[in-house]
Amino acid sequence: MPDAKDTLVSWLRDAHAMEVAAAKNLKNNVDRFEKSPQISAGFDEHRSFSELQAQELEACLQRLDADPSMLKDSAMKLAGLMQPFLTAMSADEHVKHLLAAHAYTHFEVASYHSLAAASQQIGETGIAEVCQRFMEKERAFADWIDQQIPEISRQYINR
Repeated sequence: MPDAKDTLVSWLRDAHAMEVAAAKNLKNNVDRFEKSPQISAGFDEHRSFSELQAQELEACLQRLDADPSMLKDSAMKLAGLMQPFLTAMSADEHVKHLLAAHAYTHFEVASYHSLAAASQQIGETGIAEVCQRFMEKERAFADWIDQQIPEISRQYINR
């Protein structure tokens, strides 16, 4: 069984892969929502933040004498490539993309909540603070997406 530090390293690698994939998916959503400038801008702003998160997570890993996992990064990118194909087959793809982004962002919130608690438990307060900050930012983004869903849904129904 891995020790607590090894577990934290593994979870930080998961989070790094999650943010690498998120940045790519957010970039794709910027392009998909080009006819909805406020949504496109919101996705682009969060894409920039996801890229910074990946860099900060890499720094957290280095603090623990570890590196990101290329395998996990690649696997998450591959998984992220599948979502557009699944939703592109439906006429309501914009609604589906928002729903997927909403769910994924809540997954990120939960991941950072767990990471903050684990980091705190083993005395890595600096990493816990980073994860807490990320959790709050992801929660705000999830709330923003939540506010966009009704309008995009109404636009789809009115077409």
